[in-house]
Amino acid sequence: MSTGKGADLAAEVAKRASFEVFPRVAAEVHRAVVRTAATVRDLEHVVRQDPYLAQMVQVRGAQTPMSGRGAGLKEAILSMGPQAVRDLALTLGFARSAGQAEGRARRYWQHALRTGCIADAVAVEHRVRRADAFTAGALLDFGVLAMLLCGPPDYVALIDEVGVSMFGLETREWDHYGFDHAQVADLIARYMDFPPYVSQVILEHHTQSTSVLGDVAAAASAMDISMRMGLPPMDAADDALSRLRPYRLHLTVEELARCGTLGAEAAASFQAQVGGFSV
Repeated sequence: MSTGKGADLAAEVAKRASFEVFPRVAAEVHRAVVRTAATVRDLEHVVRQDPYLAQMVQVRGAQTPMSGRGAGLKEAILSMGPQAVRDLALTLGFARSAGQAEGRARRYWQHALRTGCIADAVAVEHRVRRADAFTAGALLDFGVLAMLLCGPPDYVALIDEVGVSMFGLETREWDHYGFDHAQVADLIARYMDFPPYVSQVILEHHTQSTSVLGDVAAAASAMDISMRMGLPPMDAADDALSRLRPYRLHLTVEELARCGTLGAEAAASFQAQVGGFSV
């Protein structure tokens, strides 16, 4: 854990990113979900701020087993459940940000979105809650984006040194700043009141994972990085699995390749859907 000046800078970056980088409506939806005194009416009010999110919630709500309570937004929220609404808001917020960003920031917004979507696909077959998998995957490397947009100016040069692979980034961060991007993302998750088990996955993602959720997120991130390096899905899955530490999922190359393809397609679909909206 970082101490002294490193800890202070990590906290400063995380606080700024929580307000300046995290998608606004997604943050408001999340805060409405975690507030103990919040009501469904409060969540409905926040969701209505984003017309496309409200539309998607109604569509998704009608597709749930609990649908049939009516066609209104409130009924759709009740059918989906608050956490599912939160994760849909995160997905659309990350997709919109990835579509609107430029240069390096666009790359890391896309990485966050695609990792979340791949983690969602992996979770389906491993008895992990899809909501937790998407959230942990999307936030796993969010500290890189936070550092890029809110951190020291020379962080850009550090990013360029490691390139798309991100190999060795955390070591360079420790050498330069006395902390790494995992700690920044962990702090963001804590400031935003995400569950402790999600922030734990984020914090330990450069060490040995201690949970199945951590394994899901690590597999998703490694798969997306391999695909972004230009490898076709089967080769990307083989490369990703060869770089992962021993873990509990027992994924085959074929299974991870399929999850990578599904996740990438889902992320692209969300980006295409929100392309005409701006909130």
